[in-house]
Amino acid sequence: MHFNQNQRITQITSSTLIVGVDIAKFKHVARAQDFRGVEFGKPISFENSLEGFEIFVNWFRKIMSEHGCEDIVVGMEPTTTSRMPGSSHSLSKTGDTPYRIFHKASMQSCVKL
Repeated sequence: MHFNQNQRITQITSSTLIVGVDIAKFKHVARAQDFRGVEFGKPISFENSLEGFEIFVNWFRKIMSEHGCEDIVVGMEPTTTSRMPGSSHSLSKTGDTPYRIFHKASMQSCVKL
């Protein structure tokens, strides 16, 4: 789906958990924050595997529950060789609404998966 800038901005609300993921070949690192940039918990490091991805999903679900978040936006860099395996399928299967934010200057290319 294509969103204009205002539509992308309005997707972030006070009940949205924002998770940024630094993608790497073997291990990824994720960090969670609210709409104001207040960080929740400690960053998590997880393997580039389906098991690692499940650890990541459980981590952000726990944070969502602890802080009363209703929505999640997951931002990650665009990559073809090191992407998290099964991320679209796994998040769709769990009922969460996945988003990929391609990191440029800001949320210029937010794509709903």
